[in-house]
Amino acid sequence: MHRPLHNCCFAATYLAALILTLFTANAPRTVAFSFGGANSYYLYTFRTADQIQVLDAMQAAGFRTLRISIAAQGENQTGSNNYGVPDVEHPVGMYDDRILTMIDDLITRAFQRGIKLIITLHDRYSLGCWGNNAYVDKYNIPTTNACGYGGVEDNDLNAFYNNANAAADMDRRFTHIISHRHPGFSNRPWSAIPEAILGFDIQNEGQAHQRNGNIPNPNWICERAKKLKPQLSSGMLVLTGAGADVWDSVLSQHFACSSIDVVCVHSYMADDWSSKLPPVIQAAKQDGKRIIVEGFGATGWGSKAAGLQKQIDVFQNLGVPWMVWQVVKPNNYDNYEVFTDDTDSWSVLSSAARAAPGLGGAFVWPEFTGGSTKHPPPPKAAGKRPPPPKVASKRPPPPKVTSKPPPPTNNKCAKCNIPLCRGGCKCDNNCDCRPGLGGATCDKCNLPQDQGGCVVVLPLGIRLVWVVLQLNLGISAKQGSF
Repeated sequence: MHRPLHNCCFAATYLAALILTLFTANAPRTVAFSFGGANSYYLYTFRTADQIQVLDAMQAAGFRTLRISIAAQGENQTGSNNYGVPDVEHPVGMYDDRILTMIDDLITRAFQRGIKLIITLHDRYSLGCWGNNAYVDKYNIPTTNACGYGGVEDNDLNAFYNNANAAADMDRRFTHIISHRHPGFSNRPWSAIPEAILGFDIQNEGQAHQRNGNIPNPNWICERAKKLKPQLSSGMLVLTGAGADVWDSVLSQHFACSSIDVVCVHSYMADDWSSKLPPVIQAAKQDGKRIIVEGFGATGWGSKAAGLQKQIDVFQNLGVPWMVWQVVKPNNYDNYEVFTDDTDSWSVLSSAARAAPGLGGAFVWPEFTGGSTKHPPPPKAAGKRPPPPKVASKRPPPPKVTSKPPPPTNNKCAKCNIPLCRGGCKCDNNCDCRPGLGGATCDKCNLPQDQGGCVVVLPLGIRLVWVVLQLNLGISAKQGSF
């Protein structure tokens, strides 16, 4: 049961964390700076010890932000041994606050470590694309099991994003979430805890993966922001939640919307950043917005660390905050999950996160440093305003990898801890088991059953009978096991 934290120990921790939140090393109050952070979209469902281990690692690495998403979560995702939890509403308009209470605990623990949360209020991928939430049922949204892999034509969201009733339902969802009161912060609503929550994403990768790159309603994010922004206290940000790529993250409607503070950018095309990000930064400064690279990552045995380094170098040189996808336990070389057991990748992330505040930045972040929100002026140019970022009129074919893993029901690693002789899998590229554990974890064929293996240990009496048979009948026991 969650209880208010009001004893002297928490008071001391609260004061220390508040000081850390208000002042960033090497980042004077009026000087732009940058920072590193991470996605860990279902960390609130982790068992307490695992959650604390992840947060402690993030704190030690110098991460300043943590992004989570409010959506139904299955248990044991990516081998993490997490709890399952339903979405905050089912059906639409009927609220179940269990997920919010779990997030309360995460908010407290992150704050104690000087880490601010970005809370994503809804996940586009719950709309019939990998996941089906209450909105799918109410608004008869067509679904697909191949989202991002050629099945986008089956998940047409044009009607949903242009339905005024659906929009009103979503606004009520947002209001319910941000009105949730945190017992550890004087029972204040989430909308009034700027020391612990940096801001709220409208939707994770909203309107992504639609037919021919169609954006059903380019104003949808801004319309939601206009309803959300007046409900937030000073110092709390409204963030877009990005698209699935650079081009659909930086819609002109986002830059023109007065209720949007931060335009978030996602992409998993590592080679695109150096050419596509500079004009986005220029457009943001011109319109008084800020940019966070809120989703990027790398995969692969032997190449993950280098892939992360290559992208982060671009972000650091441009002074743009970044948030890697994603920090969870355990690490998975074959996908985007990363943790401390991948020492090379973790070294890249931690070194960069610790260095970021001292490298200067493209934007100021008074939510961390205090001071004005005024950004450094853009370079002076004669004549007309610089053109907006160049993006294709149609979305390019989606990459074979996406920013959201398949649901746990498709996770072949469910048999990772089952011995090979029982149909399990090896601890290699095709399994989520942590490297280094090897046969000690997965191949238990030489262990007795009471230790998780396959060897049948017969009762003593039967073994004696078997020995007698061997002696009298000469039966070979080469194929048997005691």
